Amino acid sequence: MPHLKEEVRIACALINAFGKRVTDHPLVNEIINDIYLKHDAPNYLCEFVIQNNLNQRRAAFQAINSSEGFQQFPILSYEDLLIMSLGPYQVTQARSYYGEHLKENGTFFIEVYEDFEVDYNLNQYNIVVCDPWLTRAKILSRHQSNRIYFVYILLNNSLKNRNKLVGHYCSCIVGKRTLGCCAHVMCIVWYMGWARHQEIQPPAAFLDQVIISDEEED
Repeated sequence: MPHLKEEVRIACALINAFGKRVTDHPLVNEIINDIYLKHDAPNYLCEFVIQNNLNQRRAAFQAINSSEGFQQFPILSYEDLLIMSLGPYQVTQARSYYGEHLKENGTFFIEVYEDFEVDYNLNQYNIVVCDPWLTRAKILSRHQSNRIYFVYILLNNSLKNRNKLVGHYCSCIVGKRTLGCCAHVMCIVWYMGWARHQEIQPPAAFLDQVIISDEEED
């Protein structure tokens, strides 16, 4: 294509003349600050969970959409979610997880356990929390139907809002990360801290209604 270079230059000129300028996201400073604080941070909660074999402990799980309990979990803004996940990708994934679990049997059956019985000897693991509260959740893998991941979220009840979330860990392959979080962690935080306080609809719910209507007509 002998004219490709010239056509690219014309296209670039048109974009420069009439295209919308790229601007920073309004939360860019908060996200950069979070990256600066956490880019080399070890996951002490992960060490605490593994050393104490918390994945093996029996727990009285209850549905995450239960009206009882979990009132200590902070109410978050959508901006809080974006800062925690360093952008919108994991937040979008969280909504997809919610939709898939909801469609399974009509209820959001991700289960959560308020763990008051764990020996909170957190100081040994360099975790300094004045009023700790540990939530353990289990969530199905999106890729392997028989795989269950455990999600741990540590709260400091002496703090407020997003600052309450002082640690998280998931048993998935990328669940140890402290810079951002995996989609499983975000799914729990997204629902408990934000979505359950909104009138949220599962993604593409209208398609289910279309299918049901067609079946009824047949």
